[in-house]
Amino acid sequence: MHPGFLLSVLLCSAAVMGADLPASRYVRILVYGVDRVAQCAQPVKELQAELQTLAYPDGWTIGVVCTPVAWESLLKIADPPPTQAAFTNFIRHSTVVNAAIFRLRRSQYRHTLAHELAHVVCQCKDENTAEQMARSLERTPPSLPMRQTAKAALK
Repeated sequence: MHPGFLLSVLLCSAAVMGADLPASRYVRILVYGVDRVAQCAQPVKELQAELQTLAYPDGWTIGVVCTPVAWESLLKIADPPPTQAAFTNFIRHSTVVNAAIFRLRRSQYRHTLAHELAHVVCQCKDENTAEQMARSLERTPPSLPMRQTAKAALK
């Protein structure tokens, strides 16, 4: 089977099966590798909670890859830098997250999400810059306006 076909099937199947979920601030969440959203409910719930304080841009898409097989397939197709956690695609305005990260401590998966958000905010691939910015973003208290916080992290 051609890898591009598999990605198309994954993308189409998520949309057809109602796996397009609302998130905070117009961020779209898609799930991959499962027949029903309920099969990946816990990672999606935890992601939605983190999106309350991690301000991904309006219109951004976050894909949650729910199974190890789907994750490995997607890695082969997308060819991101080596990762077992997450990666961001600037052209597609999307971040893809391995649902397995949500089995880690909250501080660990929150850092991963903040790290990917840092790449988005700085529009850079530099890992050191993303790490520095992520430390600031992940400590954002829920009471601060999100857009101001993301801009402040750039300074």
